[in-house]
Amino acid sequence: MTDWVVTAIKSAGWSVKLMSSIGTHPMRLAMERDGVREVVRIYIWNLTHGGGHRSKHEFRVQITDIESFELEPDGKTLILGWSDDFGAFAAFDAGRRTGALGSSPSIQVLETTLKAGAADGAALQNKGEGEFALAVRPDRLASYVQHQSAAHAGDIRSILADPESEHNSDDQVIDAVVADISEHRFGSAEELEQRRAILERIKALEGEVARLKYAGGRGHNNPPELLPAEDIAAVTELEEEASSLKGELAKVEPDVARVGRSARWFRQFVNAWRRNKSEAVKFGGKVADKARDKAAELVIATVIGGAAALGHIVNLAEGLVQAIIKWLGLV
Repeated sequence: MTDWVVTAIKSAGWSVKLMSSIGTHPMRLAMERDGVREVVRIYIWNLTHGGGHRSKHEFRVQITDIESFELEPDGKTLILGWSDDFGAFAAFDAGRRTGALGSSPSIQVLETTLKAGAADGAALQNKGEGEFALAVRPDRLASYVQHQSAAHAGDIRSILADPESEHNSDDQVIDAVVADISEHRFGSAEELEQRRAILERIKALEGEVARLKYAGGRGHNNPPELLPAEDIAAVTELEEEASSLKGELAKVEPDVARVGRSARWFRQFVNAWRRNKSEAVKFGGKVADKARDKAAELVIATVIGGAAALGHIVNLAEGLVQAIIKWLGLV
């Protein structure tokens, strides 16, 4: 789960430096972009059904292995729950949970909040007495960190601000490079270091695809953590584009326009998936509103099938786009 957090933050264009050992809970990291630096302490658990006599439409984080939450001095403290089913984080207000925890503490969030957050990027849930919980999609997690105080006071406008304006700026950089016929400069320490960073991101992307890709020998009843067969064509295309990009960057003087076109391809892949996921979640919600039964739940599961697995690949692809754009600015 901590990998999802780091991937989500990096995919938004932030550099991340771990400040705690791997496997330590809570995890601590420093994130930095454009001269802004945030030190973050992260508590995270899987979201599960509420349990007991609670509604089946309620989920929770069951807090384990800690006696109390410790706030990050001069930084931000995140209390998160992650749901593979919804592809969203639940985020709770650490400032309201500084006392000793009970014998079996948990924090709840509604299914409707998680669906809305997955569809729209972020969603609020009023828990009463001025407390607000959130559901946050991975591509908005870094923005949540920046605007955490406002969000838990009930204002998520900054988190919901359309990222397309930033993407449009990125697209302008890409388009300008693709159209530029002037000579480029290769071989500086910064250029070579950023080229290595791109290759590392390609390696991570290829590794995740290989891990999740459908294996023909397993039959059609493949476990839920694997990609469903209908998604294989999309990731196969992605593999081919990544391999081509890797080959281009291995040259002493890569074709910059070709690399730019690759960045544009990955951007289109990311945007198309997020649009489709948003529409799927909204459609599922409409079905559930009309028929609160098992059949409706099955329709929703079918519409969003494979979303969690492919979502991790999409986040890695977004991080690759940001790395390429940075390299384009150096050549």
